Amino acid sequence: MRKVKETFRRERLSRAHPLLAREAVAFEEAVDDFQQAVDRALTEHGTEIAEMQYVQLRIANAAIDLYALAACIARTSRAIQQRGEEGARRELDMTSMFSRAAILRIRGNLNKLVNNDDELRKLIASRAYEDNGYPFDVL
Repeated sequence: MRKVKETFRRERLSRAHPLLAREAVAFEEAVDDFQQAVDRALTEHGTEIAEMQYVQLRIANAAIDLYALAACIARTSRAIQQRGEEGARRELDMTSMFSRAAILRIRGNLNKLVNNDDELRKLIASRAYEDNGYPFDVL
């Protein structure tokens, strides 16, 4: 958790260009949600989390999106400083679009830490393994 907090500190985004304020706020809120979700997962699973592949996947995917969003905001802020708003219009638009998509994925992954069908997935996989396949044709 300490490494997560060091990596995604709020003051790191204090240098985001004002044109990216919406994206910076969304990032900061997502970081807070991420920290809380990881704390809950660690509290719930303890050392067993090392064996929880679905939990690890969701946390990793959320972290990847957070890192990519931070990189987009930083690079676009730099482009705006170097070329101005109109010179960086393409980066602004792409960062805005990516931000929306990443935030939706982050929320989805964090939500699935609590609300998921993991046990059913494991049961279906176990049955398919025992039966050497599914009981119906798959196209």
